[in-house]
Amino acid sequence: HARLIDLDADQVAAELQTSKQLIEEKLGRLCLHFCCPWGRPGRDFLPERDPGIAAAAGYRSFLTTVRGASGPGSNPMAGKRDHLLANWSPRQLRYFFARGLTP
Repeated sequence: HARLIDLDADQVAAELQTSKQLIEEKLGRLCLHFCCPWGRPGRDFLPERDPGIAAAAGYRSFLTTVRGASGPGSNPMAGKRDHLLANWSPRQLRYFFARGLTP
């Protein structure tokens, strides 16, 4: 993956369009959501530039690695997310889903 912040706007557009096209060709379905590699605003991508480029390429959302929930009224081009780890116990999973917090 390319770190978007290291690319100029034209390179970001080409990266996003090419990856979208390849995914759609391989899967035979639309790719509407972009999950930014590494995803830290200002360190890995430019929040004032890159989500707009993604929208122009046809993506409906741009996910970052900013932790937290995205809900009704949230900006889909600045998506927050949380993650699960493969080795979590059932107790940790129950806690995560019940509270929306990472154990």
